[in-house]
Order: sequence, then structure tokens, then C-alpha cells
Amino acid sequence: MITIGSYAFRGCYGLTNVSIGNSVTHIANNAFFYCPALKEVSIPNSVTNIGDYAFASCYDLMSVTIPNSVTRFGKCTFEACRSLRSVTIPNSVTNINSYMFRGCTSLTNVIIPNSVTSISESAFESCDSLKSITIPNSVNYIGQHAFYYCRSLTDVVLGNSIYTIGEYAFSVTNLSSVIIPQSVSYISVDAFSNCPNLSSIIVENGNSTYDSRDNCNAIIETSSNTLITGCMNTVIPNSITTIGTGAFVGCSGLSSITIPNSVNSIQVGAFFECTSLMNVTCLATIPPTIHDHYYDEYHTAYNAFNHSTISDGTLCVPCESLYAYTVSADWNEFTNILGIGDIDGDGVLNIKDVTNLIDVLLLGITTFEDNPAADMNGDGNVSIADVTALIDQLLSASD
Repeated sequence: MITIGSYAFRGCYGLTNVSIGNSVTHIANNAFFYCPALKEVSIPNSVTNIGDYAFASCYDLMSVTIPNSVTRFGKCTFEACRSLRSVTIPNSVTNINSYMFRGCTSLTNVIIPNSVTSISESAFESCDSLKSITIPNSVNYIGQHAFYYCRSLTDVVLGNSIYTIGEYAFSVTNLSSVIIPQSVSYISVDAFSNCPNLSSIIVENGNSTYDSRDNCNAIIETSSNTLITGCMNTVIPNSITTIGTGAFVGCSGLSSITIPNSVNSIQVGAFFECTSLMNVTCLATIPPTIHDHYYDEYHTAYNAFNHSTISDGTLCVPCESLYAYTVSADWNEFTNILGIGDIDGDGVLNIKDVTNLIDVLLLGITTFEDNPAADMNGDGNVSIADVTALIDQLLSASD
């Protein structure tokens, strides 16, 4: 075996091109680490093993040819190769190792072959120019932070053999939609957090762990009825009992949400950094428990709701439960708490509210944002159906 040894060319600032002889079988750790002017590398098909940091921080490296003879890459092999635009991973490789392409900010095209079974921690983290990725059906594991902070990533196709999606795997991306295959049995907290343009979430039928019942645009843990990931278009089903940790965190496109009567617990950071969320309707007659003050790996304090939602937004609750919410330590920080149907804000539901609601409709005010207390049925719109619902509630109360 002929090896290019550890640190052999480390810090060779003037090295621009490398042609490696076809007798070399191993490129050791840090062999070409920090050769900032290196632009092109051709690896012969005699090489089987490329070590840790072998080409890391080669800032000008634009092109690399990797033969099918290579069966193993070390961690951080091409980390911070900021000029690398395209790479084809050979079909002899089974694992894309940790941090392998982290910080390759110009990388726009990656082809992952069907030989790969796992994508390790932070493999493509901070690849700012990567716009789309197809995970082949051979892959069964996507590690934490695998595509974290790929801010241009809009499209991802998940193969049908994936069973684990790790923590923050697709966090801080520009994804607009995601389809979870039926093979997935574990999705970690915050796997899709801080995706401001995420508008469609579908769990394939037949998944035994998760579902997206009632076309809700969310990922629900079936056994516990916990909503673990939502998006700007999520409609929370009435069967949900818990809104999970960080379920909507960083969902800046979310402007209003209706929490059904079935919910009894809202976990830490559930709606944190939802900066546009100004209208919250909670239909639960007993105020759900809110869990606050969670610290993530970056020691960030999370509240269930963003401060702007609490101070500037509106919370609408059942009129008969208005007092319970105003005295609840979990909910009384909301500045504006209204009773649903209490159009005139006097704390009582009566015929005057029906008259006022009809006036609201005659004035053409038909959105939740304009008059949240008027949205009796929680569908996000104000219509004649809300008048009917208010009359029904008054009649029911008088029985």
C-alpha cells in the first residue's frame, strides 16, 4: 500500500493542481488540509481510502474527480471547500461521513448513489447554494444537522427506506413542502424547524408511527396524538392532545392558529419565533398547560409563544372560560384576551353580539385578523356560518 501521509502537503499555499499517481491507495488524514490555492484534484482509481480533513479548507478547490474504487471517506474530507460546485459520490461508498461537505457554500449539485445507506451528522451543513437533493431509496438514516442551514434548499425527495431523520436535519432551510415516507419510524425534535416557507407536509399512508390525518399539513405521532411538526398552513385536528416541543418554531409565515378543544398540553417552544403569529384561538374550555423555559444545545430560552404574540397579538377563548384564562399563570401574560362571540367586548354573550356580528358582515369585515372574536367556528373567516353558530350557542345556553 502506498500512502500520501498525514499533513504531507498541509498549508502549501502555492499548490494549485494535483495529479495523484495510480499506485497510491490511501490519502491520509489532513494530507492536503488548508491548501487554499488548490483548484483541481484528480484521484486515480487505485485509491480506496481518503482520510479525515484530507482536502478540508482548500478554499479554491472547484473540481474533484472521485473514482468508484473509493470505499471510505473520513470525516470533514471536503469541509469548507468554498468554491466546490459539484460532486458525484461514487457508488462504492456506503456512508457520507460526518461534516464531509460542511461549509461548501458554492455546492449546487450533489448526486448520491444507491449504494449509500447513511448520511451522517452535519454532512452537508451550511451548503448555502444547494437548492435540491434526492435521497435515494438505499438510505435509511439521516443524521442530525445533515442539511442544517442549507438556506437555498427548496426541494428534497426522501427515499422510501429512511427510518430515522435526526435532530435539526433540515432546520433553517427554504423547503416549501415535504413528504414523509411510510418507512420513517423516528423524527427528532426540530428536524424541520425554522423553515419559514414550509407550507405543505404529508405523511404517506401506511406509516405506522406518524400520520397527517384530515389533510392537516402536519406530522402527528399517531400513538400519542402529539403534533410534532407544523407549518404555515397547518389545521390542528380535533383529536390532538399535545402540541409538541418546537412544533412550529421559526414558522414566520404563520399568522393565525386555532387550537382545538382536545388539546390539553402545549410543550416548550411550540410557537416560539413565530413572528407573524398575531391571532390565537384556543377552543379548550379548560386552559391547556403551557410548558416554558426550555434550553436547546445553544442555551436559548424558549417560551411556548413568541413575546410579540403575547404582547401584541390577540387570544380568543370560549366566552364561558374567559375568567379561567385571565387568571391562569400559563395564559394571563397575553395582553389581549377576548371571548369568542363577544363582539362588543362586554364579557357577556347576548343578542347584542348577534346584531354586532351582522354589522361586521355588512361592513365587509370577513377575516379573522380584522375581528378575531367574530370567528365562532374557528375556520379563519367571518361569515354567516358564524352568526348561526353564535345564535346556536345562545339558544343552547338558554335551555
